[in-house]
Amino acid sequence: MGCIYKTLFLLSFTLGIVPLVTAETEPQTVKQITLMQTAHAFFEAFDNRDLETLETLVTPSMMIVHHNGVMTDVPTMLSIIKNTKNWAPRTRTLSESTIKTLGQDYTVMTFKNTITVYPQMPNTSTYAYTESWILKLEADAWLVDYVHYSMITATEHTEDD
Repeated sequence: MGCIYKTLFLLSFTLGIVPLVTAETEPQTVKQITLMQTAHAFFEAFDNRDLETLETLVTPSMMIVHHNGVMTDVPTMLSIIKNTKNWAPRTRTLSESTIKTLGQDYTVMTFKNTITVYPQMPNTSTYAYTESWILKLEADAWLVDYVHYSMITATEHTEDD
């Protein structure tokens, strides 16, 4: 394993980031690791209600399309996070990432986001989402520009009713 991969693996392990490997257990590219670290940083800030950090991780025009079809921009997202009264503790596992590069400045990343929410101990609820993000490269940093996520409710697609 090259020096850069060892460094990134150790950094990922130290930060508590799930090791990033493909289904064939091959190391992902440095870009994939960097993008997933952006996703981890975003969710850590989101879950901790760290609005200042969140703003540094997104473009000013970032848009989220939620699993229920509602769309929110950055000011709306920050307002919702700030004003939600019952913000339950949660943990996340991000996995199954793929990326597709769109020129030099944009990348599409998809991944599975499994969230366990602890509203009232010992009760928990677990939700799984497939997320698709567009990230934009600005000043040598990948910023979240567009998010669309869907709740995973089936394991196979069909057009039958």
